Amino acid sequence: MCGASCVNVQTDEAHCGMCNSPCAAGFSCTLGDCRPSNDTLETATPWVFDAGGNSTFVQGTLEDASADHTPTSGLSCVVNRPNVWYRLNITQPTIVYFDTAGSQADFGIDTAIRLTDAAGNTLVRNNLTLTSTKTAFNDDDGCTGASRDSTLGWSFTETGTYYLAVSSCSTLGRFNLLEQHI
Repeated sequence: MCGASCVNVQTDEAHCGMCNSPCAAGFSCTLGDCRPSNDTLETATPWVFDAGGNSTFVQGTLEDASADHTPTSGLSCVVNRPNVWYRLNITQPTIVYFDTAGSQADFGIDTAIRLTDAAGNTLVRNNLTLTSTKTAFNDDDGCTGASRDSTLGWSFTETGTYYLAVSSCSTLGRFNLLEQHI
């Protein structure tokens, strides 16, 4: 009970965790904690591709994010690290490029990005490929180079739903995400 109202402090965004403890804009109440609204694969933010072929830019946050559908082995930057999700609905063959340029300079965050299939299985994890026919590039060389921003390119030959996860190898905070497609 919060005042005269019966609320569930595990899910109520105005009373998250306890009475009169609201979540900020862009956050939702999950198990009594305010987390980014796109904190899980199931709540992924739909990516809106520009029909004119222009780039799309967003700023996101990993603050208070949880580790959802993370790999259990491989690059330490993504294994059991908090992440947020973006849903990509691919309707025709296309080449898409994502980068987190400026995230290190602007926010001091060392990002990692990876692409998954509809079930959350990793297709590409930074500069490591899990299939023999796909490649990707990450300019921070697995979170150890001079630049801590990440890049990932993918040639989609099949239509369907895919997901992009952004995580951090260091502190959690805000990040830049830029998409270009042809």
